[in-house]
Amino acid sequence: MDVWWLTYFVLSACGLVQTVLFALYAFEARRFAASRRASRTPPESIGRVMVLAPCKGIDPGQLENQRRLFEQDYGDYELTFIVEDSRDPAAAVVERLRRAYPRVPCRLVCAGQATDTGQKVHNLIAATRDLPDEIEVLVFVDADVRPSTHWLRDLVHRLNRPQTAAITGYRWFVPERFTLPNLLLTSMNAAVAGLFGPGGFFLLWGGSWTVRREWFERAGLPWAWQGTLSDDLVASRVLRAAGANIEFEPKCVVATPVDTTWPRLIEFARRQYTIGRCYSPALWWSTLASSAVANLVLAVNLAMVIYGLATGAAWTLVPVATLLTLWGVAAFQTWLRHDLARACSEELPAGALARSRRFDCLWSPLLSGLNWLLLASTVVGRTITWRGNTYYIARGGLARLLGREATPSVSPAAGSAPTPHSLRTGAADQRTNSSVQVQERTPHADRSVGHS
Repeated sequence: MDVWWLTYFVLSACGLVQTVLFALYAFEARRFAASRRASRTPPESIGRVMVLAPCKGIDPGQLENQRRLFEQDYGDYELTFIVEDSRDPAAAVVERLRRAYPRVPCRLVCAGQATDTGQKVHNLIAATRDLPDEIEVLVFVDADVRPSTHWLRDLVHRLNRPQTAAITGYRWFVPERFTLPNLLLTSMNAAVAGLFGPGGFFLLWGGSWTVRREWFERAGLPWAWQGTLSDDLVASRVLRAAGANIEFEPKCVVATPVDTTWPRLIEFARRQYTIGRCYSPALWWSTLASSAVANLVLAVNLAMVIYGLATGAAWTLVPVATLLTLWGVAAFQTWLRHDLARACSEELPAGALARSRRFDCLWSPLLSGLNWLLLASTVVGRTITWRGNTYYIARGGLARLLGREATPSVSPAAGSAPTPHSLRTGAADQRTNSSVQVQERTPHADRSVGHS
């Protein structure tokens, strides 16, 4: 019994220390975000920017999401949207916005089907193959995020410092309905978002990041992307290997509307964790281990409380006090984490944030357990489904396409989102795997150019 109690106290102390340290970091991350938000972003341009937005299918609120890209208050930029082919319903959204904003330089790239590379990575390689000479900065954004009108200016302005090569933002899921899958997904994402803050180690997030063109080419990023599935984890690795400094910009935490279901939630979580294990194994294993400690401590104390109450043991107050302390610190950490979102951006809807925060604070330890089970379920397996395409990730991160859906659909993290009739495309335009079509619109002329 002495050995048991010693083990119990050591394990509980480790769990409590870990939870307190994460809470302290969440406090510092919130302070950092608030200080950045209070700073004023200079209005001047740091060079010509190309914004690259790979698209497939229709995400919730996609028309409004992409409208924001045409309304940025940065003066010297152009937009590049990339689709697999023109039959994708996302192409119709782009065409509609190009007509509505004729003064914004914009092109639509049809990249063709990928065979030995993830479709998103294939699209990015195609779009960056022949960059105009005047482009100095590349910005990458996902179709399912909703940036503020000053997002672009906030994202790129710190690149004027010579030691900074790349800057990343992150996302914050905003539930469109308060269902359990939506709230669980929001909680899982918030746990990752809470790790972004001051410090020297950041991974790029592919939905909101920027890099100077000189670093993009110096690191050989288009070459490094060949044959892979993850754009952001590969970019993080090769840029750091090239000596680049990556920073986090809290003002570029962007809203992502979400309305998911249990099957889509599980598919999304397993895909993200499997990609993480294959492309960043050290981080994946450390996350699995640290999460295991926290959840093991919680489970042990919960089991002891149940057993003690059932048997009337005198020592029951010890695990009860430990459990309440752990739960209280975890709830405080979760509250800080959600407050980080409010400190990052005034664009995030306050009502939705408040409701999801209350739910997460109350149930965060149990939600953490569910999240760990999803993470642990990816210990084995290298097959994922992403936007309707099924891939196998071989050793070294090489991707192999196993199958594809017949037609574009909605985001795997979203629920059913029907394509509006007004956004449907007309005639189909066939493409081959090796061809890239660019349809470009400038303030002065419209032109369509096909090249290989």
